[in-house]
Amino acid sequence: MAASEIGRALAASELVLALANEFDVPRTSAEALGVRAMALAYAGRLEESLTACAAALDIAERSGLVIEASRARLASVHPLARLARYDEAIAAGNQARDALFAAGELALAARANSSSPMRAMPRFVSIWATTVASPPMPRSARS
Repeated sequence: MAASEIGRALAASELVLALANEFDVPRTSAEALGVRAMALAYAGRLEESLTACAAALDIAERSGLVIEASRARLASVHPLARLARYDEAIAAGNQARDALFAAGELALAARANSSSPMRAMPRFVSIWATTVASPPMPRSARS
């Protein structure tokens, strides 16, 4: 995703969230926070993304919105995995999947299962190994 697209996504998510707050409808607020969380995660603002996920989860759970609570948990998988908090990411994904199965939302539960952070771990380990453990040499240092 290009930086300009991330900037536009962040701006749009702020507007969506402001609009949702005006209506004060729990489902809409939880959805808007989820959108904001995803935009923040793609912008690399991982802790802020998790804060938005937690707020969305809180609203959804207080309002009995199982699907939105599960979506908030799923939105947290990406930033948790990027922060190498794999156990938490796996737990969030599993909780979302289990809640969706229990609610009879089999298609959503299957989708939650297919986005398991376990699939993402090799990619993150590979990226870490090539960029952190043995960072590439800057062009100016190459012969």
